[in-house]
Amino acid sequence: MLNDISSARRLVLMGSALAAIALVSTGAAVYANAVLTSVTVARSVNVGSTIMGSARFNNASAGVRVVTLTSANPAILWVQASVPVQPGSVQSIPFAVRGVSPGCTTIKATEGGSSSYAYLIVHPASTGASFGLNVPVGSVVWYGSGVAHNASVTNAGTPLSGVVNLSSSNPAIIKVPPTASIVKGGSAPFRFTAVADGCATITARIGGQSASKTVQSVFIGG
Repeated sequence: MLNDISSARRLVLMGSALAAIALVSTGAAVYANAVLTSVTVARSVNVGSTIMGSARFNNASAGVRVVTLTSANPAILWVQASVPVQPGSVQSIPFAVRGVSPGCTTIKATEGGSSSYAYLIVHPASTGASFGLNVPVGSVVWYGSGVAHNASVTNAGTPLSGVVNLSSSNPAIIKVPPTASIVKGGSAPFRFTAVADGCATITARIGGQSASKTVQSVFIGG
């Protein structure tokens, strides 16, 4: 009788082992110890626009999991509260974010004991202006070295000419000249200075129209 019980136990254990082997050897491999490794999203989004980001695991999960997402400043950026991760699902799990107001903030993704972060810039919504405001690539500039940064107002539709009025939402972070001149069919280059950590929105106005971009300022020393 004892031998029969021992034999049955061995069969159960053997069956469990075979099931575990099958779990990681059929189709795409899945792992019980899959770990959240990163969160990825576009560098910027406009107010009122929704874009997709992704939470990435090092392996497909063997069980149901939930990735919890938070915005460091919900008044600037909304993020989907959570996303489920189904067993055997792909390693990249999509989630939604939406710009709420101009500024900069951080998204945090958490699952189990792992967390990952992404930084976003939220630009003002497009006003449909017939001109564009161009700022440095990535909308990130530095301060601490005394460098001024190039920007410009360019004709994007009906040619404009005259004085462009410029302003910063926070001159303690980003300083801009009061005006720039644009010629018909041309552009109005200007230079601005970053003076402290943070984000500020630069706005250009001409002929009753306006265009804006949010710029992040970071310290590099000097």
